[in-house]
Amino acid sequence: MSEPAPPPPSDPNRPHQPPAADPNPSTPSPGQAIQPPTGQPAQSRSSGMTSDQMKSTFQSAHKYDLGIIGAGLLAFILSFFPYYSASVETTGAPAGFDVNNFGSNSGSWSAWHGFFGWFAVLLALAGAVILILNLLNIALPMPVRLTVLGLFAVALLSTLIAFLVNPLPGEEGKSDLGGGVSLEYAKGHGIGYWLILLVIIAGLALAFMRKDATDGATRA
Repeated sequence: MSEPAPPPPSDPNRPHQPPAADPNPSTPSPGQAIQPPTGQPAQSRSSGMTSDQMKSTFQSAHKYDLGIIGAGLLAFILSFFPYYSASVETTGAPAGFDVNNFGSNSGSWSAWHGFFGWFAVLLALAGAVILILNLLNIALPMPVRLTVLGLFAVALLSTLIAFLVNPLPGEEGKSDLGGGVSLEYAKGHGIGYWLILLVIIAGLALAFMRKDATDGATRA
């Protein structure tokens, strides 16, 4: 059997030839950073969605889902409105006193002055946040629809308890100060309480109507 012929010797007088060009110019060379295509929008690191996709997601979301989110956010805003109230009324100014120093006086406080007030608001807000994350296709370790429904249900219960439990100091009632002067002290609730109650009821009703919706498939 004949042996293969050895390769021809290199010619020292032959000019050096550069290496052939890479047929695939898009392939990065070692150590070269990969650059994203020009004009491609940046993606959200949290959900893998672009800003345009997020905008489109909320624009095409089911109207009930948007209502649930709005209820949670609105409850938080309304929590800074007058929630608890108290009034003092003094009658029967004794002789020698300026009658203008007697009369009625009242004040109001936000939902953050009582546990059941702010607890209900935070529960409704948590339900809205969880639904937002679900709309953005972020995986959550719980059944989203039932969790949102449960949060709004407990928020409503807490709000109803806040109607019965007023954290403002003092006992309500009428007392006789002597000399024909009487003082009546009463505690109640402001416009913020009633608006939050309506908003949470609305959020609970919408969450109930959407309880059977498939997680991640929240389009109309």
